[in-house]
Amino acid sequence: MKAKAIKQQEVDWLKNAFTENSIVVACNFQGIPVADDVELRRKIRESGAQYRVVPNRLAKLAAEGTHAEEALSGLKGMTSLVFFAEDDPVTLLKSLVAQSKEFEAFGLRLGVIGGENFDEARLIALSKMASKAETQSRVLFLLNSPATSLARQVQAPAQSLVRVLQAAIEEEKFQ
Repeated sequence: MKAKAIKQQEVDWLKNAFTENSIVVACNFQGIPVADDVELRRKIRESGAQYRVVPNRLAKLAAEGTHAEEALSGLKGMTSLVFFAEDDPVTLLKSLVAQSKEFEAFGLRLGVIGGENFDEARLIALSKMASKAETQSRVLFLLNSPATSLARQVQAPAQSLVRVLQAAIEEEKFQ
């Protein structure tokens, strides 16, 4: 049993994490072997997120007055929370869904992204979307395509003229 001071520190840390991170995902990890849990935690850290196993009661206390309060009010069973401060939830969710396939005992329960609640099905659907980086590269490609096409069209008459002159010089029409 944890001392009251340690529990208060945990609640303070969680409240701060809820405030600083716009993305919170509650996961199920019950039954995961220790070796898999260590690997799972390493992969989550590599994605830039924080992973924490928390008692539901402390999570509910810490979530009071935050964007995660409503979503975490009905937690039951063993829970772990993943906190992500970046503004690209798709990258994190792709990683979490891949890990839920790799580790059978690990699974998504619910999430809070920008104050909106997501159930497991919506989290999985969101993970199938293009990430922020993929979307940005597509937009840049689309913006660059007309400029490239325009440049080719502007250069085409000059290239045609050069070919005609080159053919005329080769046929010795200019003397």
